[in-house]
Amino acid sequence: MFKPNNLIKSKWVQATLLALLCVVVFCLVATTSNLFKVDELPLNIVAALLEAIITAVITVVLLKGQTEAEEVKERNVKVFEKKSELFEKYINLVWEVWKDRFLSAEEYENLISDYYSKLMIYLKQDSSKKIKESLIEIRNNVEKLNSTADDDEMLRKNIFSIINVLSKELGFDGYVDETGQKELEDCMFPILFRKTLLKMMDEIFVREAEIIQNGTYERHEEGGFEGEYICFKFNEEIFNDCKIFIGPFNNTKDNEDIYFGIFIETYIREVDEYRNGQRGWNRYLLGLKSSCSDEYPPCLNKQLRTESDSAQGNSFSEEIRLSFNDNINQYKGNFNTICTELANRAKTYFNEAKTRKDNLSIKEFMKKYRDLTK
Repeated sequence: MFKPNNLIKSKWVQATLLALLCVVVFCLVATTSNLFKVDELPLNIVAALLEAIITAVITVVLLKGQTEAEEVKERNVKVFEKKSELFEKYINLVWEVWKDRFLSAEEYENLISDYYSKLMIYLKQDSSKKIKESLIEIRNNVEKLNSTADDDEMLRKNIFSIINVLSKELGFDGYVDETGQKELEDCMFPILFRKTLLKMMDEIFVREAEIIQNGTYERHEEGGFEGEYICFKFNEEIFNDCKIFIGPFNNTKDNEDIYFGIFIETYIREVDEYRNGQRGWNRYLLGLKSSCSDEYPPCLNKQLRTESDSAQGNSFSEEIRLSFNDNINQYKGNFNTICTELANRAKTYFNEAKTRKDNLSIKEFMKKYRDLTK
C-alpha cells in the first residue's frame, strides 16, 4: 500500500512543495502589502515564470556549448600529444638511418610500416604525398647506400625532407637546413669516421677474434711508434703487457700505411725468441708471417690475399690511404664501406697469421705466452 510519508520523502516532491509554498507566501505578501493588486498578480506571476524559463533555457544552451567546446579542446590536446609522440619517434628513426648512412631492407620495412600504421592518419594530404615520394626514392637505394657521394646526397635530401614535413605538421618553425647541416657535418666527419671505424672493428674483428676486448684509440710517442692507433687488449689479465695495434691513423701524406701488429713489452724476456727482432721497434713486435701478406708488419692499405676471396670473387682491391687530419674527406661518400673493409682485413690477418718460430697461430701463441710467463 502506498504511504504518503514515502511521497513526502521524495526529493522531487519536497522541491515541488517548497516551490509552491514560496509562491503562496509571495502571493500573500504581495497582496497584504499592496505591492500588487489581486487582478494584476496572475499576469506578473506568468511574466516572472516566462523570464525564468527563458533564462534557464539560455543557461542550459550556453553550458552545453561550453561543455562541448571543452570536450573538443581536451580531445585535440590528446590527439596533438599522441601525434607529437609518434612524429618524434619517426624522426628519430629516420635520423638513425642518416647517422649510419645505411638502410637495410628490414629498416626500410620498418619505415614503411610505421608510416602506414601510425603516421598517415595524422598527416594532411600534401604532407603525406611528400613523405611517400621521399620513401619511394630511398627505396631505390636500399642496401646500396654509401657506394657513391650521389647516394649520400640523395639520402640527405630525402631524410631532411621527411623531418621538415613532420616538423611543419606540428606547427614548429624550425627546419633542417641542408646547406647548414652539410657544413656542420664536414666539421664532424673525422669524428664520425673514427667512431664508425672503431664500431666496425669491434663488430667484425673483435667478435671473430674472441680473445680480445673492444678497441680504444691510444696515442704513442715512442720511437718508431709515433701516432694514434686502435689498440685491443687481451681478455685475460696475464696478457696485460701485450696488445694488438692497428694504425697509425694520423700519418703524413708521405706515409699513410695502416699496420697490424702485436706489441709486447720488452721486459717480457720469456718470449724474446718469438719477437720480430732484437733492435729498434722490431723488439716490441711479435714476429709473424702470413700467406695473405708479403710484409710485416702487414699493411692493411692493400687487400689481403685469401683463397676464399678468390673463390667468392671478392674484388674490393681499393688501396686505402687516409689521415684523420688531411685526406679523409675523400671517403665521405663510402666511409662505411672503407671502415668495414679495414675491419675485415684485420680479421683476415688475425686468422691467417703464424709465428715465424714454431708456426703458431695467434691464439696458439697466446696459450704459449701464458705457459711461458706463469
